[in-house]
Amino acid sequence: MRRAARILVFAAALSAACARYPSSPGERVLEPNPVRAGVAGTDGPRGAARISFAAQARVTESLDVEVVYPARFDNTLAEGAPYPAVVFLQGAAIPRGRYRWLARHMATRGYVVILPDHPFNLPMLDTDHAILALRAVRDAAVEPGTLHGAIDPAAPAVVVGHSLGGAIAARQWVQHTEFLGLVLLAASPTEADDVASRAGAPALLMAGSADVPMPPTRVQASLLSFRPPRLYAQVDGLNHYAWTDSPASDELTSDGPRPADLTATRQQALTVVDRWLDATLLRDADAAAALDRGGFPNVTLLR
Repeated sequence: MRRAARILVFAAALSAACARYPSSPGERVLEPNPVRAGVAGTDGPRGAARISFAAQARVTESLDVEVVYPARFDNTLAEGAPYPAVVFLQGAAIPRGRYRWLARHMATRGYVVILPDHPFNLPMLDTDHAILALRAVRDAAVEPGTLHGAIDPAAPAVVVGHSLGGAIAARQWVQHTEFLGLVLLAASPTEADDVASRAGAPALLMAGSADVPMPPTRVQASLLSFRPPRLYAQVDGLNHYAWTDSPASDELTSDGPRPADLTATRQQALTVVDRWLDATLLRDADAAAALDRGGFPNVTLLR
């Protein structure tokens, strides 16, 4: 009984700790700039700030959640909220901080980006962190604090994953209809996950012609497992770790050549991602029409 009592006390203390949401402005990632037009593939006019808090994952475990959100000059939530939510899962052994450039980009365009952490940077060890993090931020959005009103707790979200994090993102998308859409960056689902069961829910599969760890042929082949609406985009010159900042030496040697102009290649990839997110979460008819027309520079689209 004493041991059980200690566990209950610990769980109650953890739960109370996890119920405290941040109340101070976040850390600046990028300041607002009204000159930024925010056309697809480029940053929007909003600033971006990030903040972290501990959420309860399981009875005796906490989950560290980082949120990058549209921000004013004082790092408070920018006008225009609630914003759509995007949950991002890191690749295996890749710290989530290496994707902040991507989260920053999405935040300036009017998305709240949620990045749950994983033990040892391995999403496959805790495959439910995406949905737990989304629900934690939904809770934070209805409580006083920095994230109050940041997202609509009833609105659907998109889950995004890079590399092996993409396989876990696909599993979360299959299991939880709270995730309306799925974006796989240099990733494919596992055979155990019945992605066909989400017929009618949009999925975007992004591949790079220079990707060695996840060749474009493999990503394209997995497209057949999905049901419409589905979209495959192959970006010329994009390699596996171009989705990350500061690649390690072993990553560089195991991958295809790094793009000669990383900024331009990323922009070509982001043009598709941005259009897809706008069409999926904002119901933007112009973005949907642009995807139907195709013709993106150095990008091949297949459905």
